[in-house]
Amino acid sequence: MVLSRTGCYGVCPIMDVSINFETKYIKYYGNKYLVKKGFYEGDVLDLDEVEKLFAQTRWDTLNNHYDHGSDDDETVSILFIKNGKIIKFIDDYGGSASIQMRWAYAYLLPFINNTPLTKVDKVNDIYPKRDYYTFNRGDSTLRLTKAEGYFLYLQLQEAKTTNKAFKPKYSIELARNYTYFPRHIFGESYEKMIKNFDKVETDGRYYKIFFKNGQIMTYDIGYNYITENNISGLFYKKENEY
Repeated sequence: MVLSRTGCYGVCPIMDVSINFETKYIKYYGNKYLVKKGFYEGDVLDLDEVEKLFAQTRWDTLNNHYDHGSDDDETVSILFIKNGKIIKFIDDYGGSASIQMRWAYAYLLPFINNTPLTKVDKVNDIYPKRDYYTFNRGDSTLRLTKAEGYFLYLQLQEAKTTNKAFKPKYSIELARNYTYFPRHIFGESYEKMIKNFDKVETDGRYYKIFFKNGQIMTYDIGYNYITENNISGLFYKKENEY
């Protein structure tokens, strides 16, 4: 399972967490308004209550999107994963999903705060962590949710390098969460933050990164992220973007 919170116009937490209930392992990234900030990970033997609470949501019967129509609230995006692939996504804007789901992710944050995890001081920065990933194909674009972007980020961190040639279908853009976390708060320039590479090309499985220092590396995540996952978005014309 992967759960991400976008933040809001207030002090809502901005975070991403991946929980593997089989291996009992957590990977967590805390950004803002949190006790744990930065990258953490570790074995967590007692995940029974977390697993039970999310099972009680009957997530497989829930809608994919929830929205109560107000402005400036947070979105909690959740992915349920089986055999390394996304089988269900839920985007909950403003706590509009079932009360059982709200109980589950409300329990999760204090659970992480009180669980000993190892701080990862040196993160593999081959593909830097960003909040939002956008796939571009000609005049069409596909934006991943925050949780989908974090899941792809984790897979790229574990991907194998390869010399295999492939035909690119998409280019990728990355962005920070500027909706609720304005640029000036970072205290550094946009250009310095956004990337240490010139461009990324992909066919969904292979990701070729052109670094600013002239190095070119290709990473293989083992399957096509776009076509083999149940993801939230569809490609749409950029002129229809709002």
